[in-house]
Amino acid sequence: MSRLPSASSSFFLQRISLPAIASLTVSASRPPSSFRSSSSRPQLSFSPRLRHPPVSPPTSSSFLRWTAPKVGSPRLRTKVCYCAGSSGRENKELLVQHLLVGEDNLKLLLELQQRISGGVDLSDLAVEYSLCPSKENGGMLGWIRRGQTVPEFEEAAFSAPLNKITRCKTKYGWHLLQVLSEREESILQDVEPEELHLKMQDPSFIEEAQLIDVRELEEVDSKEFLTYLEEFMPMPSKLIHLFRHIEQFSPGLFLGVVVVVMKGNAGPPMKVYHENCPGCKQDRKNEVHRGIPYGEFFFIWIVTLCSALPISSLFPFLYFMIRDLHIAKREEDIGFYAGFVGSSFMIGRALTSVFWGVVADRYGRKPVILISIISVIIFNTLFGLSTSYSMAIISRSFMGCFCGLLGPIKAYASEVCRKEYQALGLSLVSTSRGIGLVVGPAIGGFLAQPAEKYPNIFSKESLFGRFPYFLPCLCISLVAIAATVACFWLPETLHIHDKWEIEDLEGSLIRCETRESSEETEASKSLIKNWPLMSAIIIYCVFSLQDMAYSEIFSLWAVSNQSYGGLSFSSQVVGEVLAITGISLLVYQIFLYPPFEKYLGPITSSRVAAIFSIPLLAGYPFMSKLSGLELQLIVNCASFLKNAFSITIINGFNILQNNAVPQHQRGAANGISITAMSLFKAVAPAGGGALFSWAQKRQQASFLPGDHVVFFVLNVVTLIGLLLTIKPFLTQPSNKRSYVSLATEVHARRSKDCCCCLHR
Repeated sequence: MSRLPSASSSFFLQRISLPAIASLTVSASRPPSSFRSSSSRPQLSFSPRLRHPPVSPPTSSSFLRWTAPKVGSPRLRTKVCYCAGSSGRENKELLVQHLLVGEDNLKLLLELQQRISGGVDLSDLAVEYSLCPSKENGGMLGWIRRGQTVPEFEEAAFSAPLNKITRCKTKYGWHLLQVLSEREESILQDVEPEELHLKMQDPSFIEEAQLIDVRELEEVDSKEFLTYLEEFMPMPSKLIHLFRHIEQFSPGLFLGVVVVVMKGNAGPPMKVYHENCPGCKQDRKNEVHRGIPYGEFFFIWIVTLCSALPISSLFPFLYFMIRDLHIAKREEDIGFYAGFVGSSFMIGRALTSVFWGVVADRYGRKPVILISIISVIIFNTLFGLSTSYSMAIISRSFMGCFCGLLGPIKAYASEVCRKEYQALGLSLVSTSRGIGLVVGPAIGGFLAQPAEKYPNIFSKESLFGRFPYFLPCLCISLVAIAATVACFWLPETLHIHDKWEIEDLEGSLIRCETRESSEETEASKSLIKNWPLMSAIIIYCVFSLQDMAYSEIFSLWAVSNQSYGGLSFSSQVVGEVLAITGISLLVYQIFLYPPFEKYLGPITSSRVAAIFSIPLLAGYPFMSKLSGLELQLIVNCASFLKNAFSITIINGFNILQNNAVPQHQRGAANGISITAMSLFKAVAPAGGGALFSWAQKRQQASFLPGDHVVFFVLNVVTLIGLLLTIKPFLTQPSNKRSYVSLATEVHARRSKDCCCCLHR
């Protein structure tokens, strides 16, 4: 590996295709450094490091300038001329991905096009359905120029709008193609070696090469990069000889000269791994192991389950707990006080979710996960020992404050696996959480008040007799202890580099911009202004409000007296219903949800689930008219369907949220999401409890009597969320960023990978 002398900053080069530049004007930003023409290496000076060089589309102008403030000496200027490039798409390169099906499969093609319109990614469908060998890269062809493809494909690609799905037919079959980006046509063969050699005699040109802001040089092998240029970049033999001479004289100077020549139009980045970075280590593992990471997914499932169990485990016995704490003066007021206890956890989580998201982005996902699980162990145990209403609220609030796991675990699940398994990873989080939200109440229903339910095992004078709601909390805490041990096997996925973070190694070739412009570009990428993210979060919050309100209302409604429109269930029967629901959801998650989401996409599957939820909830009030086995069967089926619909909706919007931001922003983005969601969920139990208490007092009302009004309000919230999924409110992010690295990987080998549309 080559190093530049006396350089604290460094850079890694990309696999690139060089631009044809008409004129390159260079302005040095520092006084000339001493340069000796002897065989010794020159002393190099460096401009300040840029954290994230802006990745902007290439300019159509043939004049590319870099100007920066001059300090201490007149500005040095030199012009290096190359052959002119022209504007317009005739001289552009296009970044293209595609999908190929047989000539007789037009019906399949139209079906796939409809699924893409519903939110499914073209690259995912290419992996499954495409006949082209490029399916291994998600259908990515890399950068293509005129004359490289068969005429039909070329005409369709060069006339297609950016990021729009276009259909065309060639002799190989039917194609769906998407143009992700465009740039000026780029070749090295137009560079004049003699002119470049002449310009290198100018000290200002050499200084410019020295002043290039270089990063991570220890990751750059100049010989390997030169070999790449010789093999894949068409250029005259004299230019190759000149580059070899410069590289032998000074590898660092060679890299700087290449950057000066190419400045202003960098190609796609090359994947580079940092030796001591846990995120890079995980990325390398994902590249090598192409299968599903079952071990990591299992640990994610367990950790998420343990964090979700205490959220709703109190609902089956909360009615009785509030009664035993003697805070409510009338039975009709119990639901009102129960709502505040249920809300306290969400209020605490809303106050700290963004903080934990930032911590996860700065220090790693794993520390936040550990802190969250430990908080469950401590504060959930204290809640079970509560002897007063205030103690119950305080312990639940503190558990919410320190349990900042949900945002980081979502980011973690999308990073610990390959892209094709991202939906599965996020569905594990949502489904595990959904199962926890129904199994938790089952545990609470079975184990609360053990001295009354199991007098042969627990006496009234025992610890569990004096604290009747401690046993379910203790059991959940014991499971959380096991999850804490499991956390030590979780690998860290955050990219933690020594000096700075680089998202997907984008912008690794410096565009020769000033630090101020780079920081302004980075600052402009505000998460709040990211509408695909914010629209997904808003809809996610609406459905979370409905889901949380349903969870509390169901338990209160099931244990309330039939004279008030309830089912007169005991807490144990409620636990049985929720246990059956939890087992059914596990089967749904493993066997039914993945193909359902893969076929319809996250948006369409969420809409379908929301539509079917409305008539289901409308039928709940009529269940109080049933009894016996018929009632048990109907309640169990309805509970499973409602929770399955909720998981489908939440999964879909989790996927949309994580796809809307790059990796280094996922923790913060999920923190914002969890904060907003927690605020909505904090309102849900209090509002649901108050609504339920009010409904019980209006049993004789002429319009929506009793519990009818409760489930009507839940349906109104569902309908609002459903309407928000319609454009233009809900928008999807451009997937251009996510394909840049993939374009690099296939750029050099595309001619042998894709036999259907590229000339051999």
